[in-house]
Amino acid sequence: MNFRFVHAADLHLDSPFSGIRRDLPPAIRDMAVTASMDALDTLVQICIEEEVSFLLLAGDIFDHRTPSLRAQVRLGDAAKRLSGAGIPVVRVAGNHDPLNTARAHLDEPDGAHLFSDDLGTVTIPVPGGSAEIRGVSHPHETYSDDPLHLFPRLKSQPGIFRVGLLHTDVDGSAGDGYAPSRLHDLISSGDDYWALGHVHSAKLLRESEPTIAYSGTTQGRHFGETGPKGCYLVEVRDGIPRPAFRPLDSIRWAQPRLPLDRSIDTEAEILDLVSNILERIADEAGGRAVLIRLIFEGESPLATSFESPAETEDLLETVRELASSSPTTWIDSISWRVARPMDRSNLRDRDDLLGDIARVETDLLEELDSPDSHIAGEFLEQLDSRIISDPRLRKWIKPGIPRSHAVGILERARESLLRTISKEESP
Repeated sequence: MNFRFVHAADLHLDSPFSGIRRDLPPAIRDMAVTASMDALDTLVQICIEEEVSFLLLAGDIFDHRTPSLRAQVRLGDAAKRLSGAGIPVVRVAGNHDPLNTARAHLDEPDGAHLFSDDLGTVTIPVPGGSAEIRGVSHPHETYSDDPLHLFPRLKSQPGIFRVGLLHTDVDGSAGDGYAPSRLHDLISSGDDYWALGHVHSAKLLRESEPTIAYSGTTQGRHFGETGPKGCYLVEVRDGIPRPAFRPLDSIRWAQPRLPLDRSIDTEAEILDLVSNILERIADEAGGRAVLIRLIFEGESPLATSFESPAETEDLLETVRELASSSPTTWIDSISWRVARPMDRSNLRDRDDLLGDIARVETDLLEELDSPDSHIAGEFLEQLDSRIISDPRLRKWIKPGIPRSHAVGILERARESLLRTISKEESP
C-alpha cells in the first residue's frame, strides 16, 4: 500500500488572539482576524496539491460550543473543495467542540464524516488496499472517561491500514484530564497510526509500530503557543507511515530569552543582542508575520537600568525601531528579569536568607549524589507529588524524575531565587 493522508487538529476556527497589547499594527491586526481561517485554506491546498487519500481532523475544529456561523461555513466550504477533489474528511469532536455543540443547519458534502460518542469505523479505498479509521468523539465538554476502553484490540490483516482518531490526553501530556489515555494502550491497540488532537505542539509520541502523533494546533494564538504550527503529511509506503510536519500558520509567536552576563555592561551591547535575535527569528519564520516578547534575564551591571515601567517602555520603543524595517515583525512586550552580579564564592558563609538558600541547596545536591540517601529519596517523592497534583507542572515535566534531572531543576531553582532576592535587595 502506497498513499498519503493529512493529520491535523485543534484548528480553533475564528478564535481570537490573546495576551497581546492593544497597540498591534493594523496590518498584523488584520492578519490576526483571519489567521485561523487562513490556516484552514492552506491545509486544504496541501491536501489537494499532495493528492492525499483523506484528511483526518482530531478534534477542536471550533473553539467553543457556540461557534460562529462564519467558522461553520468556512469549514463546510473547505470540505466541499476537498470533496470535489475526491478527498474525504473524517473528524472527531473534542472538548472545545463536543457533540452537543450548537451547529447551524448546513449541507454536509459527500465524504465528510463526524464520529459519534460510540466507536465507529470509516473505510476508505487506497492504492493497494483500504484504510480503516476508528474514532470516538467527546459527547460533552467535560468528558473525562478513557476512550480507549471502547477500542477492541485488532489483529493485523494484509491490505488494511488501520488508523485511530482521538482527541485525548495521553499520560497527562496536556495535564487537564480530558479523555485521558495511556500510551501503552495505544501501542497495543493494533492500529498502524494514531492521529491525536488536544496538545497544541506537534509531537511524535512513537515513531513506528505504531506511529503515534499529536499534530498540534494549526495556528498559534498566544505566547504559550510559540514556534511553527501546522499538520502532518503522512506518506505510507509498503504499509509503513512516515509523517512529515508541514507548517500552516501565517503568524508565528516567539518568546526568546536573552541571557545577560557580567560582560554585558553597555546599552549598545544589549541592542546588538536584540538585533541578532530578531534576525534569527525572522529567518526561522520564513516570511511569516511574527509577534515577539523579549525576556531579558541573568546578571548584569545594567540590572537597574530598565527596572521601572517607564524605563522598560523606553527600551521597548527603542527595540521596536530596530525591527521597523520589517512591517510584519512586531515586538509586543519586554520582560526584564535581570539581577545585579552576585559574588557566589562566599554565599554559604553569609548570615542571611541568601546564605540559608546556598547552604540548603549545597547539602541537598550532596545528598542527590549519594545513591543510598533517604533524604534525596524523600525530596524526589515530594517533587513527584507536587508534579502530579499541579496540572501546570505536568505540562512541562513528568513524574518519575531521575536524580540527574533533579540536580538541574534544583540548580535552576536556586539561581531563580538568588536573582529574585538580590533584585529585591537592590538599592
